[in-house]
Amino acid sequence: MRTLLKSGLIKHLKSQHTNPEDIKWFKCEYCLYKAKHKGDVKKHTISKHTNPEESNTERSSPKSHFS
Repeated sequence: MRTLLKSGLIKHLKSQHTNPEDIKWFKCEYCLYKAKHKGDVKKHTISKHTNPEESNTERSSPKSHFS
């Protein structure tokens, strides 16, 4: 693998070559989804737990599961 930054190599090594039991998993606070990277959970939360008709500025708050 080639990368321009050392941080990219470290991220790759952690996500691809670390024992799954040793990985710090980031978990969605609204469902059972988990990911190796915090940004992936953030993207998941926006795409799965917000109303699509909200504008981009209002997308930070998850939709209610009770409505």
